[in-house]
Amino acid sequence: MKLFSKYKSLFLFLSILVVLLTSPFIGGDVRHLPNILLGIFWAVSIGIGGYIVSKSFQWMLVYAVMIGIVLLSVVFEFLIGANIGIQTLQNIGVICIQTCAFYVVLKYSLSSNEEDATDRTLCGICGYFLIGLIWSRFFILFQVFDPDAFNQTNLKEGDLVYFSLVNLTTLGYGDITPINPFTRIVATLESAFGTLYLAVMIATLVSELRSAKSTIQ
Repeated sequence: MKLFSKYKSLFLFLSILVVLLTSPFIGGDVRHLPNILLGIFWAVSIGIGGYIVSKSFQWMLVYAVMIGIVLLSVVFEFLIGANIGIQTLQNIGVICIQTCAFYVVLKYSLSSNEEDATDRTLCGICGYFLIGLIWSRFFILFQVFDPDAFNQTNLKEGDLVYFSLVNLTTLGYGDITPINPFTRIVATLESAFGTLYLAVMIATLVSELRSAKSTIQ
């Protein structure tokens, strides 16, 4: 517990790590029990982690509203089945939650306060992974509107999380390839955004280390 109190971004980091490691087990049907359990875990852990970092009730308010939208879409999917409107509402809700979490970690990791630099660095890593998760939701939406957006059809959610992370790191295995022109542009923007994020984060940390070193001297 002392470790979590010292590094308040540690819980969020571990939660995101578990989300990434369990993403291959997520399919397309929210009515399957494993998908329900993992979805609940993802939602609760990201919410708690975001609050621990931000200590903001505004975060919890936004989070509660977005979770309500996602749960409402899930209920509709149970009652009437999946369709474009429900899947769009569901993914937009998740995108909003992840984007708010990204704002929280970005604000904290780039803050120039007296907080532990290691903790803020860990928070910055959370932000990098959140970029991949946010973009994966956009790719899921593209596939909802255009089943031929990629060179493979019926890609699962975990497949697109994998594609997003590979694309974010500019690794590019080529097993999953965007075909739709708009999807290609967005995939390119993800790679550029990820590179710029790392550049800004590294520059900020190096600047702080130099400042701390000059202060000690």
